[in-house]
This record gives sequence, structure tokens and C-alpha cells, in this order.
Amino acid sequence: MPTEEGTFTYTFAAFDNHGCSYEQSVALEVYPGPIPNVGEDVIFCGDAVQISGNVTNPVQGINYVYSWAPMMHYPIEFANHKYC
Repeated sequence: MPTEEGTFTYTFAAFDNHGCSYEQSVALEVYPGPIPNVGEDVIFCGDAVQISGNVTNPVQGINYVYSWAPMMHYPIEFANHKYC
């Protein structure tokens, strides 16, 4: 698996029981991934807080599909209450 962007060619080879060989190559183009942004840090003291974010696409013409699922509400407790 490529770990950086660029074009990579993979060649697959197979041999049958008659000694014949078969080859097929495929070029894989790897683009930089999306850039997530969850915004500024939020300090809260027991009140409800809404969190959200967005994703920036660094490559024009390439669309990423993402989901903020599952949409659930989780109670969060913090051990350090130094801001409250």
C-alpha cells in the first residue's frame, strides 16, 4: 500500500500448468487525504455543548464522502474540573 501521494504501478503475474505466463498492470493514483477541522477548543462547565467540524478537500475535482455517523449523544464526564 502506498503511504504517500503519487502514481504507483502494480503488476500481477500468473502462470498456468502449461508454462504460459500472463501479466496485467494497473496504475494507482494516490491523492492527499482530506483535512479535518473540528474548530476551536471549547471549555464548558456542565452545560450542554454542541460540537461540529468540517473537512477540506486539498485536490480540486476529487470529492470525498464522509459521515458524522453514528449520530448519538454520549454523556461525558471529566476527572479534571479545574476550569469550573
